[in-house]
Amino acid sequence: MNITARAFLSVLLLSAPLAFGQLRPGLKAQTTIETKQENLFGSMDHLSVGFSQTVFRKLRNKTFERSGQAFFSKPAKFRWVFEGTEADEEEYLFNGETLAHFQKKENLVTYYSTKTGLVNDLQEIVDLVLDSKKLLVRYDPKDVITEKNNSSFKLVPKIKNEIREIAVKISEERKYIKEVKIDYADGNYSLFRFRNPRLNEIDAKTYEFTNPGSVKIKKIG
Repeated sequence: MNITARAFLSVLLLSAPLAFGQLRPGLKAQTTIETKQENLFGSMDHLSVGFSQTVFRKLRNKTFERSGQAFFSKPAKFRWVFEGTEADEEEYLFNGETLAHFQKKENLVTYYSTKTGLVNDLQEIVDLVLDSKKLLVRYDPKDVITEKNNSSFKLVPKIKNEIREIAVKISEERKYIKEVKIDYADGNYSLFRFRNPRLNEIDAKTYEFTNPGSVKIKKIG
């Protein structure tokens, strides 16, 4: 994975484990996931949600909490708005071509070119939320279970990499991803919990950083 992508994904996607039933691997699990995904997300093109993030850093043996708002649009657009103190306030915007990272405390926006494999890495973020069925191209289903109005499944990479496992919980009642957990091979993990889903169309300008003219600009790549 591109080193810029790894750093970016570590910030966004680095939890308490989800509850799962007995292991049911293989084709049956994949078919079940594909069916649920088609029923739940087949017509979903846009999603805006509130979120909370829990990040565990094994090296420091410490957990960090953050929250904010997130926006997603197919095929590959997203915006994460982290809220809180000035030090916490930052945004990641991806319009399908360029990644922008705005840091309020530094009054700086950094633009990253995505003409390389970084585009594919960033695409996974949108796929996780809007259509995780696509991840079955690169991940094998390890477990799938339905309890009450929630369905949960785990995915493991087909080719060994820094991600050990992805756990996803979806709401069949409200039709959206409730939780995404990424477990890394180095012991780090991240959990995102989503709330208040809205499926209204999102203006493309949402994914463009608007510079009032006073924000410093930095370009990488």
